[in-house]
Amino acid sequence: MIPISRKIIKKGVKQLIINPFLGVIILEKYFYDKIRVIGIKNRKAMVGPENANLSITNTCNYKCIFCSCHSNLFRKKHSFDRKKIVKNRSISLETFNRFLDSIHRLGTRLVNVAGTGEPLLHPNIVEMISYANKKGILMTLSTNGELLNNNLINKLIDSGLNGISISLNAGTNETYMKLHPTAKPDTFEKIKKNIKLLSKSNIIVRVSFVLNKLNCHEVDEMVKTAIDLDVDVVDFLPFKPYKDSKNLKIPIKEQTLVNQQLKEFKKLLDLKGTFNNICLYSNFYDLNTKPILAKIMCYSPYSFTHIREDGSVHLCCLCGKKLGNINKNSFKEIWFSKEYSFFRNKVSNAENMSKIKKLDKNCSCGNCLLIRDVILEYRKVWRVNYKKRK
Repeated sequence: MIPISRKIIKKGVKQLIINPFLGVIILEKYFYDKIRVIGIKNRKAMVGPENANLSITNTCNYKCIFCSCHSNLFRKKHSFDRKKIVKNRSISLETFNRFLDSIHRLGTRLVNVAGTGEPLLHPNIVEMISYANKKGILMTLSTNGELLNNNLINKLIDSGLNGISISLNAGTNETYMKLHPTAKPDTFEKIKKNIKLLSKSNIIVRVSFVLNKLNCHEVDEMVKTAIDLDVDVVDFLPFKPYKDSKNLKIPIKEQTLVNQQLKEFKKLLDLKGTFNNICLYSNFYDLNTKPILAKIMCYSPYSFTHIREDGSVHLCCLCGKKLGNINKNSFKEIWFSKEYSFFRNKVSNAENMSKIKKLDKNCSCGNCLLIRDVILEYRKVWRVNYKKRK
């Protein structure tokens, strides 16, 4: 079992004191989780996903060079064909609320707002968080952090946001500017200042670093920055190269060195009580998650769903296959549809990555960012099977 740090537990207790109803949500989540595991064993979805991921807008204030949607590096076609993307598209507040009503009835108690754009640019982001809080759904969001300020941070806290993830991606301002060419010279320090403010609140704070050729040399600075900011979670993510960005991929020799460094710096994070994914990154990622998915089935079709800003529903955030649209049908109809069940069974019966690759030409299982969740679901199912054998 992947341990939860004391810092996260303390913040969870503080959130519970402020909102005692969270205890009910956690119990409900545990109950539906048990049913979900039974469904996985029987290869049938019995309740909704454990976690729903929403891209509420594709509008962004950044052009991160490694971003598959907004980077100026990407001129050719890839999994996100920008010629087919309608710019400045967002999910309406009405659609968002209707979706939350649907997944709540199905037993989903966790929603993460993240995707192809910057969620803080959505005009109704605070109302969305407030509705999720009133509905009894835990909500987190991922942001580049550039729009954060004292006023907005206070609104996020008051609305009941449970967790926030900031994509920092660098340990120094120089590297930050290289990766985020539209950022201002003082943006990096501004974001760090706001992260410190968030760290003092009851919101669980995560910072992430997408490791690539331009920042892999300053892993030590990244770790030191995370410790100085006193965040609760630090995640190192594999960079997914496309045809136009292969020059950003970390060479194998350098990747081996990075893995060794991360294992050394993990001790510092552990001493600080900061939850991290370094073991997972070093042992399984290595910019390639195919080996682990070749051994265990993918549980994402049972425990995870991804909704894009146009309302289209996907198996996960790295899957290009559209399985329905929440603007046309209820999520319940889509989740239990024949097409969704078909792909769910395809993944469940996959014996190796060659079969998984045939699911959809845009499937990116080799760079799965949900591998931690896949492993956790595998362990839940394994424990149930082990108890029965005993």
